[in-house]
Amino acid sequence: MNVFERRLLHAVLTRPTAPFHEHYVRAALEHAARRMGLRSRRDRYGNLYVGYRKGNAPGLALTAHMDHPGFEVQSAGRTVHATLQGGVDPKHLRGSRVLLYHDADHREPVTTRPHAVHGRITAVATRMIEGARRPQVEVEITCAADVAARSWGHFDLPGMELHGGMLRSKALDNLLSCVLILATMARLRRRRAVANLLGVFTRAEEVGFVGAGGVLRSRILQPQRPVVVLETSKALPSAPIGHGPVLRVGDRMTCFDPGMDLWLADAAAELATLDPSFTYQRALMTGGACEASLFMLHGRRVGALAMPLGNYHNMTTRGGIGPEFVATSDFDKALLLLDHLATHPPQPGILQRHRATLDSIFDRLGPRLRSA
Repeated sequence: MNVFERRLLHAVLTRPTAPFHEHYVRAALEHAARRMGLRSRRDRYGNLYVGYRKGNAPGLALTAHMDHPGFEVQSAGRTVHATLQGGVDPKHLRGSRVLLYHDADHREPVTTRPHAVHGRITAVATRMIEGARRPQVEVEITCAADVAARSWGHFDLPGMELHGGMLRSKALDNLLSCVLILATMARLRRRRAVANLLGVFTRAEEVGFVGAGGVLRSRILQPQRPVVVLETSKALPSAPIGHGPVLRVGDRMTCFDPGMDLWLADAAAELATLDPSFTYQRALMTGGACEASLFMLHGRRVGALAMPLGNYHNMTTRGGIGPEFVATSDFDKALLLLDHLATHPPQPGILQRHRATLDSIFDRLGPRLRSA
């Protein structure tokens, strides 16, 4: 992790974010893209697109979402009621500290931090809403000052801490992946690498892939462009922290495109041959669902990579709320892999090549079945 990457991490991770309130993170990403000389644009749903292109290379897209579980305030005063936006077990919430913001004008400052009101969750309740997949979580928050209705916020946790080989933050899921995309483009630009890479930064993933639904309804990400969804996903015994990025074959909902899975596996194995220090994992990450499932259900060519994450959605093993964390070595190796993927995009015929390899084994050994 070099100085530029640390600064980029700090610029993005310290920004407040929540579903439908990603404007501070988006502004930081746009600012970083401009400084790198990269073009960016938004679709009508507020998703952000940043492109790097040099030469006549096949296209590839990397996607990550800009939100993290947060709160939307429904009332006003020193004691307010709010709804939880995103998947956090209610048993972790009582007593947790939060930061609340009110910026109805949605200004997007880059160099200043928005004013925040400190609060603490004093009561938690759930209720079913017609048509919802799970109960709505509602909280009571006692605040240090008056808070306006329609304010929003997140847990009161450090924006960024680097210590002992670990990176900790209030919201690594999924701001870390946003940083990885821009850091990959910075590496490509620095050495003027031939590549055609589109970064797609989506909104409101934590409440049902809403921003990714907008991407599918826009025309910026073309249907023929293969997609790799980046996530920070709950660490599992089969995918522990510190053992490298995970080639994610699927999530809790679906398995992803087999051709993309084979390409990712081939590329990671090739990189490990070129650089013996590079390690990676391959696993079905069932700790949650990700946007790759939505792209898959819409017939897109999609694969996924994940960073093993501790304290997923800020839920600690003790039952309270704490910073999410990843190994810095996993970040460095993920960046190596993304650089390699950008310059070695998927080629046609990968399924046929793998099938031909297995068919050649049958051609050589199949006759023994008949003779037996």
